[in-house]
Parts: sequence; structure tokens; C-alpha cells
Amino acid sequence: MAPMDEVDLKILDILERDARTSYRQIATELGIGVSTVGRRIAALEKKGIIEGYAVRLNYDTLAKEAGLNFFPICFFIRIRPGYEVRRVVESIAKTESYANICYVYHVAGDFEIAAMARCLSRKEATKLVERISKIEGVERITPHAVLETYKEGAGPGIGVIRRAINDRKRESPTG
Repeated sequence: MAPMDEVDLKILDILERDARTSYRQIATELGIGVSTVGRRIAALEKKGIIEGYAVRLNYDTLAKEAGLNFFPICFFIRIRPGYEVRRVVESIAKTESYANICYVYHVAGDFEIAAMARCLSRKEATKLVERISKIEGVERITPHAVLETYKEGAGPGIGVIRRAINDRKRESPTG
């Protein structure tokens, strides 16, 4: 497979803005053929760069429309010595509360696990914390209520990645 180039990055940038953009719209914006767009997207999917397409929900608007109040929390988990982080995460995944958890990370520092959850009430958040605290290997869980969300996203945008690629090319002796 061919290495990623500027056209691939532009396609990713367009899809990042709106994953529903048609191949025809992408082709028009980039001045390339529709079949070329299709082949490139298929290659990006095959490489695993594109893992899927998802809806990004606005939870504040959803809560208002559905008559709900989401209660987001982030929490940190300290693992008891001798226990494996992966095993504790597998146990968390078996809890009833796991569906509320958005992100789980193995981290370095005072805790081994950092996570983010979006619960439907303070009571549900309390249940989540209680369930996790009872898991074998969990020494301590420290929850924090989220007061305000200023930015949510899955990672660095394509613009950041493009700059890193270009910087690497400039620094390379063969670039």
C-alpha cells in the first residue's frame, strides 16, 4: 500500500469535519475523481487509519430534548500492588455501569487508571463509583464531578497531525 500523502490528509480533514460528506463532495473539493476518493478511503480503512464512522452527540441538547440531566464524572483508580491493570479494567467492563464509561486510560502517576463517564444522575454516578470500588484489586477510586465542559474530542485534529508530519520531513536529513 502507498504511504499516506497530502491528499489522504485532506480527505481525513474533510471526514473529520463531517463523516457524512459524500465521495462526490470530497472529489469536488479536492479536484480529483470520485473513484480516486473511494480507493483512497478504502485504503485508509484497510490500513486501520479510519476505524469507523460515528455520530457526535451534543449531550447538553440531548438532555434538554429528552428531559434528562447528564452527570459527567472523571475518576482515577489506584490499583493494589500485585494486581494487573488489564485485569482490573476487564472486571470494570463486566459491571452494569460500564455502558456509562466513555474513556478508560492506563496512566502513569499517582493512579494507574483514569476514566471518564457520563451518568444519568448523581445517584447513578454514586453507584458506578461504589461498584468499581468493590472490584478486586482496586485500592482506591477518586471521583471528580465535571462542572463545565469546554472541549470534547477524540484526539488531535488532522491539522495537528499534518504539522507534525511536515516538521518531521523538515528535520529529516533526506526530507
